[in-house]
Amino acid sequence: MSTIYKLTFFAWLLLLLTGCRDSAERLPTLTPAPTPLADLQTELEQLYPPYYNGLALWGGYLYFGYGNELIWLDVRDPAQPILAGQLTLTNRISRLKLQDGQLHALLSPPDGYSSAFLADGWQQLDLTDPSRPQPTTFFDAPIPLHDVLIHRGIAYLGANTEIIRLDMTDPTAPRTLSPITGFYGNLSNLALYEPYLLASEMSCFRSCTTHLYLVDPRLSPDEQIISHFTQYGGFRTLIMHPPFLTHVGNGIFTLELTDPANPQIVQRWEYQGFFFSGLRQDNRLYLLEQGLKIVDLEAGEEPQVVAHLLSEVYLTQVAVDGSLVAMLGAQDGVYLFTLEGDAATPQLIAHYQWSAGK
Repeated sequence: MSTIYKLTFFAWLLLLLTGCRDSAERLPTLTPAPTPLADLQTELEQLYPPYYNGLALWGGYLYFGYGNELIWLDVRDPAQPILAGQLTLTNRISRLKLQDGQLHALLSPPDGYSSAFLADGWQQLDLTDPSRPQPTTFFDAPIPLHDVLIHRGIAYLGANTEIIRLDMTDPTAPRTLSPITGFYGNLSNLALYEPYLLASEMSCFRSCTTHLYLVDPRLSPDEQIISHFTQYGGFRTLIMHPPFLTHVGNGIFTLELTDPANPQIVQRWEYQGFFFSGLRQDNRLYLLEQGLKIVDLEAGEEPQVVAHLLSEVYLTQVAVDGSLVAMLGAQDGVYLFTLEGDAATPQLIAHYQWSAGK
């Protein structure tokens, strides 16, 4: 009797397996449809709304980024800025930088991390006619880019732990050269001190440390870093005024680079806050921290704040051209100020927010 039950059980099991196989064969194979790139970008934009980023003044025009859009205003009459044009780039603008009549736009994905889906990149635009920027070079970078400069036909792109080098003999088709390596972490700023490059990085874990490298690109790869200077504190903005270099962040410190292999601190100003961005015009620094602080570097033994414009708006970038001061709010657009007199507080003359070309 037990044998009959066993045979019946195995027969039933075989029938069940055969039926499942046939059913599986009769069912259509379902392949999920790929997500179109445009849909992916729309989804990311909903998660990470666009904001204003990047700011530059050149030839009576002001350039800034809003998401993927490069926008420029005619500010020859600063009290009445006029929209002069716009250009849609391949990705969000994370930084704008001027050098020798060229505008460099660094691009990154909406979330800052999705480079596997939407590539990081660098777009160069010629400003021979400031009213009509002309794209000349595009480089699709394999890793996030933080800064760029061009020297003697070579483009240097500060990336995570290396400087990418590109031969710019043909600007429309840059050719990749061997990178400069040997850095600790994210290179955030590059500057030129002929014939050297300066590269800085800021690393923070419990406390911040800033590393400054002096690089001679003419040497062999294992000898290119000729000095490495370490400073405790976070300093992420480089301001070059040969033979001096001012580093701005948790205060200000200035290095003399007369002996490139042995930089010397000639000025240091401790500050309890943090200057997020800044630039130098003549002997003054224009620094962003709870508004705008104008610092005179020659007022005495240490820098002196000669004007302070308080602001409830989160200001991220500043640009200066003569008496015109432009500042950018991440969510609030462009603010234009004028300076009258050596110790004057900037006076607001115009506010511009971009909206679909209006």
